[in-house]
Amino acid sequence: MEDITQQVCETLAKYWPNMTVYRENQPDGFVTPSFFVHRISLGSTRSRMQYQWRTYAFEVDYFPDDSDDGVHAYSELDNMAEQMADSLTMLGDALAHIEQLDVTVEREQLVVQATFNVTIHAAPVLNPTLQGKLDYQGGIANGERTGNNAKA
Repeated sequence: MEDITQQVCETLAKYWPNMTVYRENQPDGFVTPSFFVHRISLGSTRSRMQYQWRTYAFEVDYFPDDSDDGVHAYSELDNMAEQMADSLTMLGDALAHIEQLDVTVEREQLVVQATFNVTIHAAPVLNPTLQGKLDYQGGIANGERTGNNAKA
């Protein structure tokens, strides 16, 4: 089973290798510039042979560098919105296409929010055999041969 959220994080790290990518909220805040990735929802539709079509909805927040007190923040937000629209097209090495990408620049909060869906065709998880060994004791109904130690 693939960790799709991890694939989103790795895709961001591929295009922006010098930025931190967070999956968990940070009590002390985020180091900037950085990304915060979280899954919004997961929908599943059964397919043939126990396969499933799974649609994952994500939100990626980009926090710009705040070291210059926001002097260049608006242009940085606009540039990142364009870069995200150009780069966020596929996860991993063709694992899945990114669909319905919507990038919003929140100027007052100084954040770029990208929401998108990822749809995959998930293979069934095959459970191992529940009983690895069968102990059989018995014989023929008329009693000629009984038990595991009966001689032929």
